[in-house]
Amino acid sequence: MDIVNIDWKLLENFIKAVGLQALPFLGAMAAIGTVSMAIIQTGKDAFPLRRWFHCWKLKQWLGEKANKAQASGKTRPDVHKAKKDLIRLATAGDPKAFYDLEIEQLCGQMNAAAQALLDYPERHSDLLSCLAALAETEDVEILLTPSTPQVPGQPKPQALVDARARVIHQVQRSIDGFQISAGFRWKWLLQVTSFGVSFLITGIGFSLSQPSVAKALETPWTRTQWITVVLVGLAGGFLAPIARDLIASLQKLRS
Repeated sequence: MDIVNIDWKLLENFIKAVGLQALPFLGAMAAIGTVSMAIIQTGKDAFPLRRWFHCWKLKQWLGEKANKAQASGKTRPDVHKAKKDLIRLATAGDPKAFYDLEIEQLCGQMNAAAQALLDYPERHSDLLSCLAALAETEDVEILLTPSTPQVPGQPKPQALVDARARVIHQVQRSIDGFQISAGFRWKWLLQVTSFGVSFLITGIGFSLSQPSVAKALETPWTRTQWITVVLVGLAGGFLAPIARDLIASLQKLRS
């Protein structure tokens, strides 16, 4: 049986060559990812981007819930009144304080508002119809029907208790769905933005490597340069959210 002879020196040289080529590439990716993260974070701090996104997403979501409520046989709720009512219950009518929250905190306030909503459902009929769009029509009607004053110590009718339990479960699942959808879309937008910023930084870096601006404008990029810009831009875009999460974790540990 023949024994394969391995040229360990050749293998060692290959590993060294890969390392020498990979280190500058990895350094460039890390630098571009960090700069992209810093630019995106600065934009988020300087402009109310998250507030605009949450406002748009909530309005869209409530509109979809209103359509579903109408399709299931309920009266179509007023989306504007529902949104205004939700903000009033969640943050005492302060939309900036509401929309500036992280999505987890925002949905936490929505759940708190839902508890107050179900205590006095007839006062918030539009909001209840939106949040409970997929609940049974009979259960929503039971909650919206004005009830007779309860004698202190007397238990509520079982039909009302059961309807309230089913509706609150549907409302909580609806808010959970909004949190998942809005959180995913916000992260997706940040990821796409990080790719765009990374491509831009990489392209500017290649252009600045030319002796002059005129030379950079006149000289077309080679295929190798285009491939490098794409690879470094993609890698920087992937690393930007990681750098952001790492810095956020370090800030939480410090606090």
